[in-house]
Amino acid sequence: MRVIVMRDYPDHLGITIDNLLTEEYVLTGFYGDTGLEWVLEYRGTKDTTLLELALSEYILDTATVGTVGEYIRKSI
Repeated sequence: MRVIVMRDYPDHLGITIDNLLTEEYVLTGFYGDTGLEWVLEYRGTKDTTLLELALSEYILDTATVGTVGEYIRKSI
């Protein structure tokens, strides 16, 4: 699973996320240190390199993990 943590981004990038990933992802928002932040959990098989390039100025952290719990443990 690929986890991408981002600060808030413009609406057109939300459309880009949906167009590139289409399904098998979960996007969760919360208020963190930088204000509104988003956690994108992608469980599919598509390469996320283009997406990460499109979102690059908004990305705070990325990881490839087996579970979200594994990501949280790595972050602590």
